[in-house]
Amino acid sequence: MFELDPDDPCRATATVKDAEVKPHRYEVQLHPGTEGYRLANGLTKTASGAIGELLVGANLDKATGGLDDALDAVDISRLGPALQQALGGLPQPIVMQVLKYTNRDGKPLSDPAVFDVAYRRNYFEVIAALYLVCRFNRFFPVPDSLWDGLAGMAAKAKDKVLAGPSGTPESNESRSAPHAAA
Repeated sequence: MFELDPDDPCRATATVKDAEVKPHRYEVQLHPGTEGYRLANGLTKTASGAIGELLVGANLDKATGGLDDALDAVDISRLGPALQQALGGLPQPIVMQVLKYTNRDGKPLSDPAVFDVAYRRNYFEVIAALYLVCRFNRFFPVPDSLWDGLAGMAAKAKDKVLAGPSGTPESNESRSAPHAAA
């Protein structure tokens, strides 16, 4: 997901695609300990209910094939609302605190003007950026294997959302462009 800076383990880079599937380079820096601790406590408190409900309803006790099997048991249709509630539902001041040490394409997301331009009509990317920063800072007390599983489930859910009536993903142009009358 992200690549650690070989010269500074407190920094990492990653690429996140926007709503038009254009790649954007994210540079993430760890939050200072006191600030990160405060954010981790608040984020865990905010997100624990949504993620907990998602996992409780998954019948994980019936999964016999390890973590992959257990994560496959999670109802994908509930993933979007859970992530929306956990990350996308954060109050704007907390979102700005989480992204405080993050640059997108070399520009600081701590600048409200940069944030507004970057995420206009591009709200899924802001959730992806929050996920990236939360994972790198380990704001949620979950093992990396669970993060990997949630990332895989999010990709599956996004594919389902992008799938057209035929069940195959459509391009953004075909989904957003008005169809000409015959």
